Amino acid sequence: MLKLFKKLNKKEVILILVCLLFIIGQVWLDLKLPDYMSEITKLVQTEGSTIQEILEQGLYMLGCAAGSLLSACIVRIFCIIYCFFFFKKIKRRFV
Repeated sequence: MLKLFKKLNKKEVILILVCLLFIIGQVWLDLKLPDYMSEITKLVQTEGSTIQEILEQGLYMLGCAAGSLLSACIVRIFCIIYCFFFFKKIKRRFV
């Protein structure tokens, strides 16, 4: 396994690092969702809170969910690209 990692070129290493950054961003967005849910619950239970405040927090929550989904899709695309280059390199070496 270490031999394979040593044979990675600069493009592949950058692709892996970008994937890691998107995964970290996705986890952060997923962890922010309960905060917005909690805020919405507090606003609903509090007298005098306006529908605008509740909708604002709801839109932030939807934005986090959409960002997490987009990040997951981008990671999937980058993983497919990386696997293509990786298996192409392996095939060339062993065939």
